[in-house]
Parts: sequence; C-alpha cells; structure tokens
Amino acid sequence: MADVAPPQTRGFLFADLRGYSAFTEQYGDQAARELLARYRRAVRDVISCTGGAEIRTEGDSFYVVFDSVSRAVVDQRRYWPVGK
Repeated sequence: MADVAPPQTRGFLFADLRGYSAFTEQYGDQAARELLARYRRAVRDVISCTGGAEIRTEGDSFYVVFDSVSRAVVDQRRYWPVGK
C-alpha cells in the first residue's frame, strides 16, 4: 500500500477590488480593464513574495491558497488592509 501524507491545514484568501463595478460605470470599460490589469500584476507580485499560490481569478476576484491559515491572515493584513 502506498504511503499517504498526513492531512494538512491550508489558508485561503479571497480578494476583490472594492467598488470595481462603480468604477467601471463611471470611467468605462477601457479604464476598468487597465485597472484590473494593474491590480492583477500587484496581487501576483504579492503572492510570489509571500509563498501563496494563485488558484484562479474570476473578474476582479482572486482565490489564493497559503500553506497555513496564519500565513493567509498575516499576508492579507499586510498587503490588503481593510478600507484602504
């Protein structure tokens, strides 16, 4: 029988752009695409520095996994501060 790795706890981060729909309505599709491209580059830069792994994107949302719950929480607070 093959060896089975022990279960591991992972941390997940779900992030999106606050006000993206309103931004799109106010500034138009082209400006929204440019904003989204900059946002995706910035998030991917953070992910690459923190040991996270991008699961997928959907619109302006990111789904990221970390090797622990505490890593996800610490990195979320450091790079995606609430209200900023």
